[in-house]
Amino acid sequence: MPKGLSSYTQMSERDLHNALSKRYDSPEAVELVKEQVREMRKNLKAQRAHKRQLDHTWGEFIAPLMHERKVVRSMLGYKAAKSGDARTLALQAYIQVLDTLRGKLELLKREKSQTPMQLNPERTHWCDHVPSHIRERVIALFDAIPPVVRAKRKRPFERTVPAILHNKQRDRLLRRTTKDLERAQTEGDKDRIEQISQALDTIKRLPMGEPVPTTWHGL
Repeated sequence: MPKGLSSYTQMSERDLHNALSKRYDSPEAVELVKEQVREMRKNLKAQRAHKRQLDHTWGEFIAPLMHERKVVRSMLGYKAAKSGDARTLALQAYIQVLDTLRGKLELLKREKSQTPMQLNPERTHWCDHVPSHIRERVIALFDAIPPVVRAKRKRPFERTVPAILHNKQRDRLLRRTTKDLERAQTEGDKDRIEQISQALDTIKRLPMGEPVPTTWHGL
């Protein structure tokens, strides 16, 4: 393959033809390189699309973690958290876990060419990536916080997602599942129609804030 072939991928067809015609005397050689450039363009386009999809999927997976981190940081700043008290110690330990996990997930995003579900199908929420012994240690710190009358207690590692993201994912899943139902109806697949219809009912009844699977098969 000629050196500098990648520089041709940004050229228009006319500019490419002119550049190659100056470089090669043989029309056959010009056409051969043209085909190579077209194949490179096709591969680059597929790679960019794959990267956009990965960035989008990882972004939605990490978003609830970032939301939780924002909530905890706000709690630490509320009424000037006192150094050494049980509440502050619990919040500080929790945010340390969140920050560490954020770094690990960002590293996975950069190093792997797979979505979170492809890497770990059983880990459908960020808190699934937290080892049980670390989770138990942080929960124990929150349990040690003295109760306050009429004050809501913070529960760490809740399997929730922000309402805006939940609605976005739910609506997207409804559209995809509805298309699958229409396809099954066209094919006359009664068993599949029943399965998908039940899945649609389940999707519509998902509680607000609950994680939404990427496909109806995950219900």
